[in-house]
Amino acid sequence: MSGRCTTKEKGSKTSLGWLIGDKFQEFAELPSGGDNSYPGFVELSPTRCLVSWYSSHEKDVAGQTITAIYMADLAIQP
Repeated sequence: MSGRCTTKEKGSKTSLGWLIGDKFQEFAELPSGGDNSYPGFVELSPTRCLVSWYSSHEKDVAGQTITAIYMADLAIQP
């Protein structure tokens, strides 16, 4: 499961976690910040998944914030 988490210390971040009962238990934080959301999660096996998300945590050569779409192929340790 994936989602966006916002805290005063870090701002908005895209996170991965498990839904245990009615609580989200984060196990990873993806490179993200600023305007970020709409994470996608596809389980490929019990230990591998694809995750997509968008974020505006990077800047171009002129120092302007850019928003980009990211995809990661992740191995998950049980």
